[in-house]
Amino acid sequence: MFKTRSRRFAALGPCLVVMVMNIVFLPFRLLPRRDKVTFISRVSDAVTVDFSLLRDELERVRPTTRVVVLCKQLRPGLAERTKYLPHILVQMFHIATSRVVVLDSYCMAVSAIRPARTGLEVIQLWHALGAFKRFGYSILGCEESHTDFSSLDSPDLAKIMGMHRNYTAATATYQDGISHLAQAYNVDPSIFRVIPLPRVDLLASREAMSHLRTRILAKHPELVGGRHSKGEGIQEGKGVVLFAPTFRRGGATVPQNTELLKALVGAGYTVVSKMHRLSHAQSCPAGVIEVPEFAAMELLAVADVVVTDYSAITFEAYLTGTPVVLFTPDVEQYACSRGFYTRPEEFPGQPCRTVEALLTALTGPLPSGEEIDAFVDRYVASRSGNTEQLGQMIAGGLSQVTR
Repeated sequence: MFKTRSRRFAALGPCLVVMVMNIVFLPFRLLPRRDKVTFISRVSDAVTVDFSLLRDELERVRPTTRVVVLCKQLRPGLAERTKYLPHILVQMFHIATSRVVVLDSYCMAVSAIRPARTGLEVIQLWHALGAFKRFGYSILGCEESHTDFSSLDSPDLAKIMGMHRNYTAATATYQDGISHLAQAYNVDPSIFRVIPLPRVDLLASREAMSHLRTRILAKHPELVGGRHSKGEGIQEGKGVVLFAPTFRRGGATVPQNTELLKALVGAGYTVVSKMHRLSHAQSCPAGVIEVPEFAAMELLAVADVVVTDYSAITFEAYLTGTPVVLFTPDVEQYACSRGFYTRPEEFPGQPCRTVEALLTALTGPLPSGEEIDAFVDRYVASRSGNTEQLGQMIAGGLSQVTR
C-alpha cells in the first residue's frame, strides 16, 4: 500500500506539468495554420546537418513556404530544464501555426498535448542513423532508461507524458529497422517510410567528404593521417584514430576509456577524442587532440579508423568506407542495462574486450571494402537522393493537411 501511495505521489509532478502545458496551449489553438514547416531538435544548439539539408531542399522546391528551425539542446538537471521552459512556449506557437512539424528527437510540446490538434503532420526522423542500441519504449524499466523525474518509474512517466505520441509519419534507414523503431516509439509500423537521413547523401559523396577534409586540415594539419587502403591495418604510429563513445545514463564514462586513450597515444597514433555532447566534461590524457569546432560525423573525413563502443557513428563511418573497431569491455552489462537492436558481433570485424586486443586489431586486417559495402547495402536503403525524397515527403504533408 505504501508503495502504491508513493507512486501516486511521484506521479503528481509530471501530471501537473502535462495539465499546465495543455492549459497554456489553449490560446495557441485559436491561431490559424500557415504554409509553414517547423523543424524541432533538442539534441543540439546548432542547426543539425539533416535539418540544414532539408531546409535548403524545401527552399528550392517550395520557395513560398516558410521554414522555421528550432534547435536548443535539453541538458540534464533541474536548473537546465527550468531554463528550457520559455523555449517550449516558442515551440508551442510554431506547432500551432505550422502545417508540418519535423522532429529528430522526443518533443514534449508535441507529445504531451492532448488530443493532437487536427490538420498537423508530425514527422519523426530520429537523430541516430541505423538501429544499434535500444531506446524509448524498448528500454522502459531498464537501468539505462532515462527519466526526468527520478522518483517515478520510467513506464509510468512515459504513459503520463505521452512519450512519442502524435506522430503521423516516421522514417527508417532500412526495412528491417522499422520493427525496432516502431517498438521504440510504441507506434503502428504502417506510419513508416524507408528513407535514410539526409546526412547519408553527404557521407556517401566522395566530393563532399573531400571538401570537408580540406576544411578540417586547413585548421588542423596534424590530422593528415596515413589514409590506409581498405582491408589493411593502419601502420602503428601512422594513422588518425577517432574515438567517439556512446552516451551513457548520467553522463558516466567507462574507466577503461582513459586506459585506451593513453595506450593509443603511447603507440604513436594521432588520437582525436569526441565525447558525446551530454557526457560529463573530463580532461583527456596528454597527447589526445580535441576538435570542438567539428562534429564527430565531420571528423570521419580525416579519420583512418573509428574506435567506439555502441555509438551509431558506426553506421556513418561505414558509409564513408572508414573501418570501425568496437571496444566493448562491458558488453554483457550493457546488454542487460540497455540492450541492442543490432549486436556488436553483427558489425564487420571482431569486437575487442581489452585494450591489448584493440591495439592488435588496429594493425589489421581491418574489415575489407567488400565487407563494408555489404554491411551498408544491408543497413542503408539508399546512399543518395534521400534529401530529395524527404523534401517530397514533407511537401506532400503540406499539400494534404488543412486548417
